Formats: sequence, structure tokens, C-alpha cells
Amino acid sequence: MMKWAAAGAVLCIAATAAEAADYQYFNARTDRHWRADLLAWLAKDKPDPTTVSIGITPDGDVHAYAVVGQFTGIYTIQRFHHPLDRQSKGFGAIVDGGTGKIIGFRVRAKNGQAREDSPPGPGQAEPEPVQSGGPPKFDVYILTWTKQ
Repeated sequence: MMKWAAAGAVLCIAATAAEAADYQYFNARTDRHWRADLLAWLAKDKPDPTTVSIGITPDGDVHAYAVVGQFTGIYTIQRFHHPLDRQSKGFGAIVDGGTGKIIGFRVRAKNGQAREDSPPGPGQAEPEPVQSGGPPKFDVYILTWTKQ
């Protein structure tokens, strides 16, 4: 009987904790300002960087979860190029320094522009992520923060 009571208590605590995270959705293909919108949400909720989890799908869907907090620092979202076949020491330094984390990769379009920066117009198909010569190139999005 005691095991069932303990299991019930753990389940209630886990269910309550699961309700603490706030969720936001952005579409990088249709919302050219998704990064600014995401940063505004983070500034409003002030989550500690350790409680922020963001993922970007290949289609540009951005899903973000965070626990409302009291963080007084400043968030930024950086977009950099990343080599396909090797590490990037610059990104490693940001992650190692505890001031950033990778939130997603996007294949660059063949014209060299990031896919979300050139959304299709009315009646146009989105450009294929095909490269002309050489290995494909990626953009990497990194959430960075500074403590104040």
C-alpha cells in the first residue's frame, strides 16, 4: 500500500512540474521575424538558460519550451555557417564556455541564402536545398546569453 501512495505522490509532483513549462511555436518559413519573436518571448518569461529547450524541424517549425524564471541576462540568437564534415571550434568555445547552445540546423538553399530568409512568394515553391558543387552547407542557430 505504501508503494502505491509513493507512486501516486511522484506522479502528482511530475504532473505539476510538467505544467510549469511555457510553450511557443514559430514558423520560420512564414514568419520572417521568428527570431525577434522568440527573443521577445524569452525576455518576457525570463527563463534560466538551463530551462530553455528549442528545436527547429527541417521544414522550419520552431518549438520552444521554457520555465518562467528570474533571469536578468540578455538572450541572442546567432546564425552561423557550419562545416558538414568537421567540428566548428568557435561553436565549441561558445558551448564549452556555458554561454550558448545549438538550437537547430538548416540546409542552405542553392543560392546561398538561408531558407527562412527567402520564403516563397504567392504561388511559388520553396527552393530546394541543393548545392551547386561541393558538400552541402548548413546554417546553425545558436541561442546565446550574457549574465548581468
